[in-house]
Amino acid sequence: PYEVSDIKQLFSVSKTFTSIAIGKAIDNGLLNIHDKVIKFFPCNNPSEYLSKMEIFHLITMTTGHDHCVMPDIASSNPIEAFLKLDIPYEPGTKFVYNTGASLILSIIINIVTGMSVDDYLKDVYDALGITNHFYESINGVSLGGVGLHLNIDGMLAFGKMLLNEGVVDGKQIISKE
Repeated sequence: PYEVSDIKQLFSVSKTFTSIAIGKAIDNGLLNIHDKVIKFFPCNNPSEYLSKMEIFHLITMTTGHDHCVMPDIASSNPIEAFLKLDIPYEPGTKFVYNTGASLILSIIINIVTGMSVDDYLKDVYDALGITNHFYESINGVSLGGVGLHLNIDGMLAFGKMLLNEGVVDGKQIISKE
């Protein structure tokens, strides 16, 4: 019942697009993989482990949480909810598949670029010929870990770009790194 041109929600494949946005922001000098998360979300008296959490830990899902925090933070104020969460393990010491970490990465993209992940990747979509797509959002922020809707041709073009280390039609679209 589906056509190749139909757009479908990609669920966790969305995380790959958010990661590419983070890499692009790093390449553009907007952030560093070892920036502390609280640099972007200043708070009074952060816990020891929250103070140690880096963008690297969000990307690798080693934030120190003991569960996926998405249900806890998918609210009208995900930043406030995230900052209040208990972090039982030192960041970098425990992996937990954590869609909420990708939402926080998406919020960071919004902070450093003034754009949603979807808007920030416009040049990548254009280079790949992707015209029919959208990210579900909360208050204008792409969900990051879920919510990207795209068709199979777009997915194939994106995958081919990754296999070609960021090169599309002989042009470096995203850095190899």
